[in-house]
Amino acid sequence: RLYGEAGQWNELITVMERQLGPDEAEAALLVTLPSEHPERLARLRARGRAGLEGEARSESLPVWEDLLEICPGDEEAVAALRELYGESGGHRQLAELLAASGDAPLEAAAIYAGELNEPATALGLYEGVLADDPANAVAIDGIEGVLSGGLRWADLANVFAAAADVES
Repeated sequence: RLYGEAGQWNELITVMERQLGPDEAEAALLVTLPSEHPERLARLRARGRAGLEGEARSESLPVWEDLLEICPGDEEAVAALRELYGESGGHRQLAELLAASGDAPLEAAAIYAGELNEPATALGLYEGVLADDPANAVAIDGIEGVLSGGLRWADLANVFAAAADVES
């Protein structure tokens, strides 16, 4: 406890591993170390990788979710969650995760437009991308797909007009 209060994390790790043994120390350290501590992140990542290689792959979901919460946009965590949610049919969880992380709104929008059939949510995400990057071709194509699927031709014409204004 004193090592933790003093911020002497390496000493705390050494003592916990010596006193508790590897398995108990692992669990205790994941709770004790600050979320952004490199050792905690490395341990989470190792636990997630081991889970992906094991029989009960879905049990590694919370590990990868924790890692992504600590490190938004972490490519390895996003890739693992895509894979795991894809296997379990967790399209909604994946779309929500990607939208919340802020790093993959286009991918989240595509899931909402496709697998979840929620065009309004998809449009909101695509429009958010266009607010930051009015010439984003992927967002424009996504909006085109959603609006043409719903036969919203006037809205689609407005998107193309706005894109043309940006290009000129």
